[in-house]
Amino acid sequence: MKTILPFIFLFIAAQVSPNLFAEEAENTSVDVSTDSDAYLEEIKATCEAEAVGLPDADDYVKNCIETMKQSFSQ
Repeated sequence: MKTILPFIFLFIAAQVSPNLFAEEAENTSVDVSTDSDAYLEEIKATCEAEAVGLPDADDYVKNCIETMKQSFSQ
């Protein structure tokens, strides 16, 4: 009986471990959306900094944001 107990413990641990990995994968998708929002804010700040002093700054910022989104999404 003493030799069977470690095997039972290993069997139970092996059954639980895939669930731990699956749970971790679910949590990373939340972090990705948060990172995506932070990255978009960084793009906006960069474009606004480049547009300072330009006569058509608003148009430049809009075009810059769209261009950067397209270039990084590919």
